[in-house]
Amino acid sequence: MYNKLPKISRIAIFIAGFVATLALSLRAAETDIKVEHERIKKEHELLQIDSIRAEIARLKKVNEGLKTNLAAPKSDLETATALTEEQQKLREENETLRNVLIQAECERLRKENQNLRTAVATGSRETPAPDNNGVGVFISSSAPAPFSPEEFEKLRSENSALRDQMKSGGSIVKSAAVDAALNQKYDKCLQPVTTKHGKLTMGGLLSVWYYSIQNDTKTWVNADDASGRGSGYGSNEVSDNDSFRVRYAELRFTMDLNDKISAHIMIDAAKEAASFPTFPSNQGQGVSGEGVAFYNAGFDVQTPGGPLTTDQENVPNGNVRANAVRNGDGYNNKLLQDAYINFHTIVPHHDFTIGQFKRQIGEEGSRNSEELDFVERSMITQVASVRDMGVQAHGSWWDDRLQYWLGAFNGAGTAFQSRYNRSDDNDSKDFVGSLLIRPIHKDETWGSLELGGSYLFGRSGEAGSSGLLGNNQAINGLNRESTAKNMAYLWASYMPQGPMKGMWARGEYGHFRDRFAPGEVASFPGDDTSSFPGVAKTSGYYVATGYRLSKSIWAEKLCDSTGRLAKHVLMPLEIAFRYEQMLNLFHQDLDRPERQLTRFETRVLTGGLNYYISDHNARIQLNYNIVNDQDNNQDVSFNRRQVREVRNDSLVLNFQVFW
Repeated sequence: MYNKLPKISRIAIFIAGFVATLALSLRAAETDIKVEHERIKKEHELLQIDSIRAEIARLKKVNEGLKTNLAAPKSDLETATALTEEQQKLREENETLRNVLIQAECERLRKENQNLRTAVATGSRETPAPDNNGVGVFISSSAPAPFSPEEFEKLRSENSALRDQMKSGGSIVKSAAVDAALNQKYDKCLQPVTTKHGKLTMGGLLSVWYYSIQNDTKTWVNADDASGRGSGYGSNEVSDNDSFRVRYAELRFTMDLNDKISAHIMIDAAKEAASFPTFPSNQGQGVSGEGVAFYNAGFDVQTPGGPLTTDQENVPNGNVRANAVRNGDGYNNKLLQDAYINFHTIVPHHDFTIGQFKRQIGEEGSRNSEELDFVERSMITQVASVRDMGVQAHGSWWDDRLQYWLGAFNGAGTAFQSRYNRSDDNDSKDFVGSLLIRPIHKDETWGSLELGGSYLFGRSGEAGSSGLLGNNQAINGLNRESTAKNMAYLWASYMPQGPMKGMWARGEYGHFRDRFAPGEVASFPGDDTSSFPGVAKTSGYYVATGYRLSKSIWAEKLCDSTGRLAKHVLMPLEIAFRYEQMLNLFHQDLDRPERQLTRFETRVLTGGLNYYISDHNARIQLNYNIVNDQDNNQDVSFNRRQVREVRNDSLVLNFQVFW
């Protein structure tokens, strides 16, 4: 049919079909172009989004770097390659952010440092928590920060020093700038102290007392009544005089040779004094602060025949301290207190000490003198507060919650004597073991609980018998029968949190067994002395409590108070009370005075006020001791001993500086 159409018609149909086909093709092409355009457009947008995300991530990384290194020198940024306009803008924004962050951090550090200084001034040992809420919380394009990166570094160094100061107990820490200023102030040529090897640290403790003792002319043994004559035996006149006293004059030197070895030396010139009475009871026989046991009522034992014989005589001297008071006598070999080497970090969790130092026996006896709650240790812990020569291992685990000590020491001397600065008097050694457990430690709800125990065992004396009982006698010159001796201590302390924060409570029990030397105990006039002494035992305990306002729940309110009474009088104040008793008075047995000893006890109630000027570094302590000696004058079964209550209550005022 198509062939029967005229030619012109066939051409027209062909052209129309071509045009239609072309139109359809063009429409399809246009559709494909639009689809491809949309695809390319979306791909372009995605590429832009990825680029922006990458740029944001880069900027975040740059800003995090700036935050962690606020004081980065500007030259580090200027060493980069040529910057685009956008990069230049970004760098300027980052520089502004850096300045603002420095300003915010410096303001925070300045505020935190002021809080730390306030804590030091009020005697608090609790380090204020860092305040990180003010860093980077605002961005401003205002004027440049008033703090430079150098000033930021100074503030950060000062903050670190202040925190170290709080952790170490509040000792004054001076900045390098202060040291430099002082050097120029005193001498332009003055140079810091240096050592050839290692790092030398110097410290000390100075304690000055004024005390007043109730006057009583006689001691706890009324020897005049026992002898039936006014002989002056047992006079108390030299031990009840009011006096000033230097209690401690310690100089401490610590040399850290490296991170594993340190050497320690401590001398105390005040230990040379021999005439001062003991505290809290003035009846003690030995060195003040090392024992209040009394075993001689004012007699010297003389042996006319030379070596120990039965011809010993009691010669009255009025009081065991009479010569020291009259002539200013002192003790020998008391100056050197500590001299030891410590090895640490060699064995994990352990350190090792060898030399002369205080044995770890009990809690209060081992505690540093500047940290005592009262002006003097309790009677029973003074027995443990002596130094000796030996070696000791110390282990510490779980943030000091479990600690133990094992040691071996010379143990020279007789009961209640000082053990240090002397050679051993036999081949045996004293062995010491101590264990400390803190089941609750620095808990914000329950506080801190500490439990501990110590035990010492060894042998004193050389061999044989100290009496005239056949051929089995002790070695000449030592004159002590070989004796098994021991010491045992148990203690507990608790410092609560919550409403009772600021309160503390401690208690300790001690037991001691040893033997006196022949003739060492002479309780009344006559020819009889303890020429063949048996084993002597003693025991005692103390309980104490206190409340310190600067560590209580009222501390913040008192610190913020504008009143001088609250801030400067009440804030540094601590009240404390202690009750103690000890079998510390030794009396010869009336039936066997050469062999047996009878013990009597002393009871003391102490009330104290502690005023912390700068924590333990500078404080004033006031103690009043109510002292009750056992009184048997009214007891028919003991009236022959003439043991009496001495009027010897005392008041002690202590001024302490520790550095």
